Amino acid sequence: PVIGKQHFQLRIHDENRAELKIDGRLLRIHDRNITYEITPLSDDATSNNSINSGELSFQLSEETIGTLKRFRTTLTHATYCPITDTPRITVSPPLPMNINLKLKRKEVILE
Repeated sequence: PVIGKQHFQLRIHDENRAELKIDGRLLRIHDRNITYEITPLSDDATSNNSINSGELSFQLSEETIGTLKRFRTTLTHATYCPITDTPRITVSPPLPMNINLKLKRKEVILE
């Protein structure tokens, strides 16, 4: 609230590459090449289905990490729920608590 609103946008390009945009009054980040991977829930030998926990491990660029550090902020956690098709990220700002963000899907209209 002190520095205004921040808008977070996450685009998934393929199975291991995503793009993150953070746009706000002071903080502007556009990391075009985030590598990520979804952590498997477990190795279940009785099932042929691949079940994911939704936990995302990700690597931000050095530039993005540096920009976030200037504001004493980090992106600490990310998950994706395939049932609700909803990504969530946890931001750790210089406050006594983390902020959990549920990202909304933007509908794309194809012509």
